[in-house]
Amino acid sequence: FFFKQKTAYDIYQCDWSSDVCSSDLEWVQTIYGLKLLDRLNENHLALGVGSGHECIVYWLARHFQRVYATDLFQGAWTTEGGMEGDNAVLKDPDKYRPFDYPRERLRFLPMDGGLLAFKDDSFEVVFSLSSIEHFGGKDMSARAMREIGRVLKPGGVAVVATEYVLNGVEHPEFFNERDLLQYVVNASGLKLVQDICFEVPSILLEKPLVFPDEKYLSPQLSLWMEKRFSHQLFYFSKRINF
Repeated sequence: FFFKQKTAYDIYQCDWSSDVCSSDLEWVQTIYGLKLLDRLNENHLALGVGSGHECIVYWLARHFQRVYATDLFQGAWTTEGGMEGDNAVLKDPDKYRPFDYPRERLRFLPMDGGLLAFKDDSFEVVFSLSSIEHFGGKDMSARAMREIGRVLKPGGVAVVATEYVLNGVEHPEFFNERDLLQYVVNASGLKLVQDICFEVPSILLEKPLVFPDEKYLSPQLSLWMEKRFSHQLFYFSKRINF
């Protein structure tokens, strides 16, 4: 808990227990998990898939030899939401920096998450946070997961967050239990660090925040936007072949 709290403060200059939105939860949980799995290493390479200029890429640049932050850097995300896909960052990485970071360790690249321009087994850590569900349908999400598995080094760790439909109904982009297993877990070719627990606490079903009217309220544990969904974060590892 104290590492989570410190990480939240380092990134956002705010208390972990307040003003927490879904992205904050994902970023802090990602860093917390990488810390527990001993994967924060200044001799290692990290890759962000569909990461844009999220705060976490700047933080990770402090802890890895090099971080490659990839995104299309075009389309709706250049002007909507947090403008994470604003292509201005390609020429001016400091435009969105939340704090000081070693600039030589962070590189932004325009790239399709379903066709990563890297060799097999290139990265010790790969992360994609609430991005794969926006890649153009579940088949494209599965394609991105295969690419994540391909470029991850044996013994490496991949961290993937996406939207989980809590009440099991179908959605064109978000995943119910069956979809998660088919298009995310199995498609990756990787091994889950820990088995998924699909049991849903009752509070997640009873009091969801309604989007977009309540999008600035917190904590964002359960959301309602035509369907009831929550954010799920998975850690994968790649087997070492002897």
